[in-house]
Amino acid sequence: MSVPAAEFPKKAYRNPLDQVVKFLDSKHGQGWRIWEFRAEGTGYKDEDVFGRIFHAPFPDHHPPPFALVPAVLASMRNHLKGEGRENAVAVIHCKAGKGRSGTMSCAYLIGEEGWSADDALKHYTTVRMRPGFGEGVSIPSQRRWTRYIERWARELNKQYLERTIRIEEVHIHGLREGVRVAIQGFVDEGKEIKTYHTFTRGEQITLDSNETSSSRNAILKPKHPVILPANDINIDFEKRNIAAYGWSMVTSIAHVWFNAYFEGGEDSGLFEIEWEAMDGIKGTLRKGMRAFDRLKVVWSVDRSTEHIVREPSEGEPIPQPRRAETKLLHERNLGLKRKDDTASPASGSSGGSGVSLVNSTELLKAKDS
Repeated sequence: MSVPAAEFPKKAYRNPLDQVVKFLDSKHGQGWRIWEFRAEGTGYKDEDVFGRIFHAPFPDHHPPPFALVPAVLASMRNHLKGEGRENAVAVIHCKAGKGRSGTMSCAYLIGEEGWSADDALKHYTTVRMRPGFGEGVSIPSQRRWTRYIERWARELNKQYLERTIRIEEVHIHGLREGVRVAIQGFVDEGKEIKTYHTFTRGEQITLDSNETSSSRNAILKPKHPVILPANDINIDFEKRNIAAYGWSMVTSIAHVWFNAYFEGGEDSGLFEIEWEAMDGIKGTLRKGMRAFDRLKVVWSVDRSTEHIVREPSEGEPIPQPRRAETKLLHERNLGLKRKDDTASPASGSSGGSGVSLVNSTELLKAKDS
């Protein structure tokens, strides 16, 4: 479901929280429990739902940190299965009850009920969406996560190795002029997205260029090690064009999340994707003007830091992340921006790159965050 509202004016257009609780009590007695996935906070107190809530917050329009998945599924399994649980129900919400909720609902069907990723995604679309209104889980990176969960459950005996990742190179075919490229990852248990590095012009090696399309094939190699503390990696692209009188506006925007554990080997890996398959802005597939043709990311693994994350068995304690404080979303500014303005971080992010996005020349003169 979408997030219930505890106060006006939101109670006027969202499900009022008191009515949701009353409905659940009438249908399920004490057999209901809420799982919420809002990095922006729930907007209500745990006491409002009698403390029957599991918090697993992560940013809107993004997949969850994979290390979060085993604990979430174990908590759902313990609640829904077992003796005396015939009337139990899991109540799941994010903001709209679509992307994040759909990803984790499908994760449960795959991980605990043995469904395939394809069947889970199709079923969720059938029960969540009106005919002709698209897919329930539509964001490419979130759909990619369901494939990872299928492999984790079917092939890896629900064993997941969290490791430290070092980004070695980023290869970009058909890179257009003036595109900012940044490496991001999760922090604060997945509640925030941090920009670990933004590439500068001095870190680009041009292999060849196409004057007709103003594009080139390039290798981006960081001068200093770019270390991410977990397997979850986001490559973020943005381009701004000069408008007039010192103003600029976004003309291209895209990003892609992948997990190095599922995409690579024990010591290194390569992830590859085409522009068409990238995530667009705010949960859509819209990306604006083409920023590149094909992306390849090369990394190495620090195996000295790896540790196993497994699904807790029944009866074992289940770790639960801290609930997120209710706050306003800092959405990326896609409109006009003056020369003195700085770049907005990604949605749900508190750590921007500090890049001044003014025109195509200055886009690549950024400092690392």
